[in-house]
Amino acid sequence: MTGADGAFTLPVKPGQFLLNVSMTGYRPEYFLINVDAGQGELLLGDLYLKEDVSELSAVEVTALKPRVEKLVDRTVVNVANSVAATGMSALTILERSPGIIVNRQTGVVSMNGRAGVQVMINGKPRWRSSGQY
Repeated sequence: MTGADGAFTLPVKPGQFLLNVSMTGYRPEYFLINVDAGQGELLLGDLYLKEDVSELSAVEVTALKPRVEKLVDRTVVNVANSVAATGMSALTILERSPGIIVNRQTGVVSMNGRAGVQVMINGKPRWRSSGQY
């Protein structure tokens, strides 16, 4: 690591060393250093690195939505990329969601112990906790 001005110090014992100097965007350089026994300080002077410029033909950014998103006004369960949700019904996925309790007999859905939950699929209402579709 260097200071803001690029200066650095290395506490070394006498001997022969291979110094690797590298920085992002530059080619690494290697320097063979000999430190004598009576040498109090090692001064290397200025070290120069050559730019390592490479141009990419394309960059692809890929991201997956988190399985559960907690928003201000709702909790979203993303199942599109979930292998565990393959072949399950929406009700089964809802039952396995964290904090959700589904009573199939009464049709009541509660979240974190609170009833009155409205279930939406792709932003459209599909189920009310009263059991109405």
